Amino acid sequence: MRRELRKQVICLIILIFLNFTESSINLASAITDYFICGRVLNENGEGLDDVKVEIYFSGNDTLYDVTYTNSKGYFRFRHLPSSTYDVYFSKTGYLTKRVSLELTHNIDLGEIILFKALKLYSSVLSCVATSGDEVTLPFTIENMGEEYEVVELSVSKPEGWSVRILEDQVGEVMKVGLPPSSSLALQLKVRIPSSFTGNGSLLLTATGKTSSTLNFTILVKPMEEPKVLRLYSEVLGRVANAGEELLIPFIVESELETTVTFDVSSPEGWGTKIVDESGELTKISLPSGGKKLLHLKIDIPKDAIGNYSLKLTAISNSGFSSSLEYAIAVKPPKPPRYDLELWTMTPVQVARAGSSVWFDVELRYSGVEERVFNPLLEGLPTNWRARFFYEEKEITCLALKSEASAVIGVYIEIPENAKEGDYLLNFIVSGGNLSEEIKLKVILEPVKRGIKLDCTYPSLTTEAGTAVTYEITVTNEGDEDELIHFLTNTTSPDLDITFKATEVKVEAGGSLSLPVTVTTCRGITPGEYTIPVIAETKDKQLSDSITLKLKVKGVYKLTLRLTPLNVRVTAGRGCDVTASVCNEGQSTITNVNLEFDAPSGWMVSSKPESILRLEPGRSADFTVEVKPPPDALAADYYITVTATSDQAEPVSRDLRVTVEVPTGWGYFGAIAIIIIILAVIGVFWKFRRK
Repeated sequence: MRRELRKQVICLIILIFLNFTESSINLASAITDYFICGRVLNENGEGLDDVKVEIYFSGNDTLYDVTYTNSKGYFRFRHLPSSTYDVYFSKTGYLTKRVSLELTHNIDLGEIILFKALKLYSSVLSCVATSGDEVTLPFTIENMGEEYEVVELSVSKPEGWSVRILEDQVGEVMKVGLPPSSSLALQLKVRIPSSFTGNGSLLLTATGKTSSTLNFTILVKPMEEPKVLRLYSEVLGRVANAGEELLIPFIVESELETTVTFDVSSPEGWGTKIVDESGELTKISLPSGGKKLLHLKIDIPKDAIGNYSLKLTAISNSGFSSSLEYAIAVKPPKPPRYDLELWTMTPVQVARAGSSVWFDVELRYSGVEERVFNPLLEGLPTNWRARFFYEEKEITCLALKSEASAVIGVYIEIPENAKEGDYLLNFIVSGGNLSEEIKLKVILEPVKRGIKLDCTYPSLTTEAGTAVTYEITVTNEGDEDELIHFLTNTTSPDLDITFKATEVKVEAGGSLSLPVTVTTCRGITPGEYTIPVIAETKDKQLSDSITLKLKVKGVYKLTLRLTPLNVRVTAGRGCDVTASVCNEGQSTITNVNLEFDAPSGWMVSSKPESILRLEPGRSADFTVEVKPPPDALAADYYITVTATSDQAEPVSRDLRVTVEVPTGWGYFGAIAIIIIILAVIGVFWKFRRK
């Protein structure tokens, strides 16, 4: 009997323990999990479907989950625990990409771009030929992937043209096999019919697991009979931007002593001139067998977009003539960023005959593969000499990796007999299908007088609310002392620019260092600011300028305070808590929101739902309403309140909520427990007496 009684007591104790365990489980039921999402695009910005997305734990390469992108390229992983992961994106025919991340909150990876493993490229995409010529165009096919590729080659050509694809060792090929991470150099041999003239286009296609194309353009000229007067040029076609100025070299040659006049037929609104080292001209005199290097200067209107043609005609006084036709493809004005960019701090320099000038031109390359670039200086007058340098070594080409930059020194030697005036030169850097150019201007002055501004570190980075100092050097390159005045035309109200001295005297051939302090205001918008500094002489006849760059980083910091930190509430009823969010950084924070991690079934909300803008040093209050469900057990619960924004790191605080049940049910529960305890004691007492 006693044994049965003991079993009943033990069962009762176990039931009470399980009841409290269930309450503890309810408290721990709100386990936070996270998600990772994003979109995979191809090189053209289109959504890429059926991309395999694998997520591994970092360090031990343990696969956690696998998914595939939908038809628009989107993917999502859900219910991920906080950890460090490696995410791999792979698709047949594309290069595999890895993204490493630490998951402490929900992450949107944004746009992930996968590049094709198969690439076609060539150093020659256009050329000039004569009817009946055979042209050889070199190209390379590369497999950058990790799988073996069988590639078929095909060519789309004009009617009547014949083409062959040749490999040096094998001969003609139409299909090739490429091991992983390998390339093959081939040649496209083109035979042009003798009856064809004009522009011919060929499309070379390589098809494997993906495809790649190259478009070649050949300008075919008719066969010419020998002429007494002849015009010829290495450049008969150019691609330019609207509003650009072109300088195209050409040579005029005569077998007889003659005077040659020029005529240019151009589109309406275009400006054209014939120039040489002395300036503009309309006619020249040539001796028997003489020739002359000239330039056709073209000013393209800003509203010109499309394909245009110009005709240059030379006419001798004996009635002979010769013509050149130029094809100009005009693109819209350049966007602010390119795969290849050229920039120089000093695009205009002043020099004298018999001296030299040096331009530092920065080359910025943001392509996806290493490339070799060739520098070229167009428009160089007769007897002028140009050389190119990199880190004090003379170069003819320069190789750059992806996202790399280098400074090319353009050194120009000016002959003693050079005439004073303005000389506009065109510095071109080309590599493969990329080409970029920048205008360099040399001004030759008869008097040795000049000033120059320079700065060792023209680009600095600072935080909002702080100051930086640039060390500017002003050099007097003339033979006389100069009184130089400094100013800036920066209009930003958030920058305070202070010169240590606004006017200095610099001795002939000497230089001075001048500190320029730039103070940023608290609350300045983060970004890059340009600060042009101008130096000019007292008589305003000489001036020089330098552009300083200041990158301002935002200082973002949010703090969160809950008042009170502990609240009591009755099950099924709500209570309010004040959440104060303060911007303790130096920059404005936008889209401040509150997020809540609460037990299941709880209702938690805030008013207002978000704050669009929070200035530095300012704070804002949210009213947080907390309401547990009516069946919530009497216990202590924790709600994590997190303040988020567009810029600052999230900050969290825990709110302790003590839930109480209604008083009547409390009394009923207490009486029930007392009755159970008295019953157990009575049973023990009764059996003990027996």
